[in-house]
Amino acid sequence: MLGTLARVWSERCQKAFEDTKQALTSSPVLVLPDYSRHFEVVCEASITGIGAVLIQEGRPVAFDSKKLSPAERNYTTGRARVVCCGARYEDMALLPGGGSSL
Repeated sequence: MLGTLARVWSERCQKAFEDTKQALTSSPVLVLPDYSRHFEVVCEASITGIGAVLIQEGRPVAFDSKKLSPAERNYTTGRARVVCCGARYEDMALLPGGGSSL
Protein backbone atom coordinates (compact mmCIF):
# COMPACT_ATOMS: atom_id res chain seq x y z
CA MET A 1 0.00 0.00 0.00
CA LEU A 2 2.75 2.46 0.85
CA GLY A 3 4.45 1.89 -2.51
CA THR A 4 1.37 3.08 -4.39
CA LEU A 5 1.14 6.47 -2.67
CA ALA A 6 2.86 9.38 -4.36
CA ARG A 7 5.20 11.34 -2.14
CA VAL A 8 5.23 15.05 -2.85
CA TRP A 9 7.80 17.29 -1.14
CA SER A 10 6.51 20.82 -1.54
CA GLU A 11 8.02 24.15 -0.53
CA ARG A 12 5.71 24.07 2.47
CA CYS A 13 7.17 20.70 3.51
CA GLN A 14 10.72 22.00 3.09
CA LYS A 15 9.97 25.09 5.20
CA ALA A 16 8.42 22.93 7.94
CA PHE A 17 11.50 20.69 7.85
CA GLU A 18 13.91 23.65 8.07
CA ASP A 19 11.94 25.25 10.92
CA THR A 20 11.90 21.97 12.84
CA LYS A 21 15.61 21.42 12.25
CA GLN A 22 16.38 24.95 13.48
CA ALA A 23 14.26 24.48 16.61
CA LEU A 24 15.89 21.14 17.44
CA THR A 25 19.49 22.24 16.86
CA SER A 26 19.50 25.63 18.56
CA SER A 27 19.03 26.28 22.22
CA PRO A 28 16.53 28.87 23.39
CA VAL A 29 18.08 32.07 24.61
CA LEU A 30 16.86 32.99 28.07
CA VAL A 31 15.68 36.55 28.53
CA LEU A 32 15.95 38.62 31.68
CA PRO A 33 12.67 38.81 33.59
CA ASP A 34 10.68 42.03 33.69
CA TYR A 35 8.89 41.94 37.03
CA SER A 36 6.40 44.59 35.93
CA ARG A 37 4.93 42.10 33.39
CA HIS A 38 3.07 38.84 33.85
CA PHE A 39 4.70 35.41 33.72
CA GLU A 40 3.39 32.11 32.43
CA VAL A 41 4.47 28.79 33.96
CA VAL A 42 4.23 25.82 31.60
CA CYS A 43 4.46 22.42 33.30
CA GLU A 44 4.78 18.98 31.81
CA ALA A 45 4.94 15.53 33.37
CA SER A 46 5.74 12.02 32.26
CA ILE A 47 6.17 8.67 33.96
CA THR A 48 9.78 9.44 34.85
CA GLY A 49 10.01 13.20 35.36
CA ILE A 50 8.49 16.65 35.54
CA GLY A 51 9.58 19.94 34.03
CA ALA A 52 8.56 23.58 33.95
CA VAL A 53 9.38 26.64 31.88
CA LEU A 54 8.84 30.20 33.08
CA ILE A 55 7.81 32.24 30.05
CA GLN A 56 7.33 35.96 29.57
CA GLU A 57 5.93 37.35 26.31
CA GLY A 58 6.54 34.01 24.58
CA ARG A 59 10.25 33.86 25.52
CA PRO A 60 11.79 31.49 28.11
CA VAL A 61 13.04 33.14 31.29
CA ALA A 62 13.94 30.03 33.32
CA PHE A 63 13.44 26.28 33.20
CA ASP A 64 13.75 23.38 35.57
CA SER A 65 13.25 19.64 35.50
CA LYS A 66 13.29 16.84 38.03
CA LYS A 67 13.48 13.07 37.88
CA LEU A 68 10.64 11.50 39.86
CA SER A 69 11.40 9.28 42.83
CA PRO A 70 10.00 5.73 42.86
CA ALA A 71 7.16 6.87 45.15
CA GLU A 72 6.37 9.87 42.91
CA ARG A 73 6.20 7.57 39.87
CA ASN A 74 2.98 6.16 41.35
CA TYR A 75 1.29 9.52 40.75
CA THR A 76 -1.01 9.89 37.77
CA THR A 77 0.40 12.21 35.10
CA GLY A 78 -2.19 14.83 36.05
CA ARG A 79 -1.22 14.68 39.73
CA ALA A 80 2.48 14.91 38.85
CA ARG A 81 1.78 17.99 36.71
CA VAL A 82 -0.07 19.67 39.59
CA VAL A 83 2.82 18.89 41.95
CA CYS A 84 5.27 20.22 39.36
CA CYS A 85 3.43 23.50 38.85
CA GLY A 86 2.98 23.98 42.59
CA ALA A 87 6.66 23.41 43.32
CA ARG A 88 7.79 25.65 40.45
CA TYR A 89 5.32 28.38 41.51
CA GLU A 90 6.75 28.34 45.03
CA ASP A 91 10.34 28.41 43.75
CA MET A 92 9.71 31.24 41.31
CA ALA A 93 7.61 33.26 43.76
CA LEU A 94 10.74 33.50 45.91
CA LEU A 95 12.56 35.41 43.15
CA PRO A 96 12.94 39.15 43.85
CA GLY A 97 9.66 40.77 42.89
CA GLY A 98 8.32 37.43 41.69
CA GLY A 99 5.61 36.99 44.30
CA SER A 100 3.40 39.75 42.94
CA SER A 101 3.80 38.89 39.24
CA LEU A 102 3.09 35.17 39.27
